[in-house]
Amino acid sequence: MVVGSYGDFVFGVSGAAIGGEQGVTFNSLTQATQSRLLTHTTVEGLPIVEFAGVDADRVTLTGSLNEQTCGDVDEKILQLRALQSQNVPRALTRGSRVFGMYLIENLSITEEQWAADGVLIAATYSLQLISTRPANG
Repeated sequence: MVVGSYGDFVFGVSGAAIGGEQGVTFNSLTQATQSRLLTHTTVEGLPIVEFAGVDADRVTLTGSLNEQTCGDVDEKILQLRALQSQNVPRALTRGSRVFGMYLIENLSITEEQWAADGVLIAATYSLQLISTRPANG
């Protein structure tokens, strides 16, 4: 079952829950939007604060990569790194909700478990995305 996607990189639920189909899961999705505030000092009293708009939305996805649920962990990591290096905005979705177009701002991988032969079998990831707008809009 598909939970969401970043471009053609699909996030699903655990393979055991969907009849053996494998998928990458995410544990959390955090959205953050920061206001741009201009501060003007005054001679007396508190400064004047002026709203100047909002910065680009940021979304952080954290999750687990495990060979039992997503297959080859190293391959999934390589796929994420390839998406980052291509520097192409992609649609971020969760269920039927489309968040918009996002670029990968940061990708962090923590390797956690290896087989006896050194093959990576479990890792966690943090995928930080930043929203983009078309150059003309």
